[in-house]
Amino acid sequence: MEDTRVAGVTGLNEPAQDATTNKTGKATQHAVLAARGQSMGPGRSPGAAKSAKPGDRSWRYAGGAFLGVVGLWLLIQAPGWVTGIRETRIQRAVDTVTPERLVARCGQPMEDVTKEVFPVIGRTMSYKPWGQGKVVFSFSRTAEEKSDWVFLFMKDESGAKTYSTPDEQIAALPCLDSRR
Repeated sequence: MEDTRVAGVTGLNEPAQDATTNKTGKATQHAVLAARGQSMGPGRSPGAAKSAKPGDRSWRYAGGAFLGVVGLWLLIQAPGWVTGIRETRIQRAVDTVTPERLVARCGQPMEDVTKEVFPVIGRTMSYKPWGQGKVVFSFSRTAEEKSDWVFLFMKDESGAKTYSTPDEQIAALPCLDSRR
């Protein structure tokens, strides 16, 4: 069996007071390391965890830099993605306008006139948005029962202003946007 006593201890119950023991007579960690010829290093306490190796730090810095670059790239790209999603939603809302969907989104029109000129049926619907002039929608379809309505144009009551882009159409009649 190996003797693990520290120099300076005189007996089992009689500790000597020297640099290798504390007040209770037990050997301190500093004293044990000093007896072995080891050092804890400057500024290190006996229970402190070992620091990362220098190579580990460089990997951490590289990983942090990479995540920073990816985060910055996402911040730069996100507004474009949001704009693209918004434009797609608006385009879909305008492209799928039919008389039934227009009534479902915007309510009953002020005027709803259907004219049949064989083989085509034309339908105009008028809405008056809050604080604006009247907006007229024009649709057509063939006289066959199973044909779908085709959106032709959207203009103001006088016909001077035609709303040709999806943004203009949504601005003139906001209820067209399915998200609002």
